[in-house]
Amino acid sequence: MRMRTTKKIQEEEAKERLTELLDDVERGESIAIIRDGKKFAAIIPVEDDLWMEDPELRRQAVEGFREARKGWKTKKVSLEEILEWRHARK
Repeated sequence: MRMRTTKKIQEEEAKERLTELLDDVERGESIAIIRDGKKFAAIIPVEDDLWMEDPELRRQAVEGFREARKGWKTKKVSLEEILEWRHARK
């Protein structure tokens, strides 16, 4: 799996420029869609999802995720807080 630079684009702009973005992906670029300041979706070339079919690539992807997760800041939250956030978003 080769790594490449990912273009970041706001959700509203992505809706307006979908055809252009798909052309970019066809040329090998990856696109991260941003909502509320955070990446929430991606459009990637088909060859980039081959890791799902190859057990060794899948293992490497999981290990990479676990390594990245070590740097995340965590905070303990209660179930009540989670439910409040969920309801506040609707």
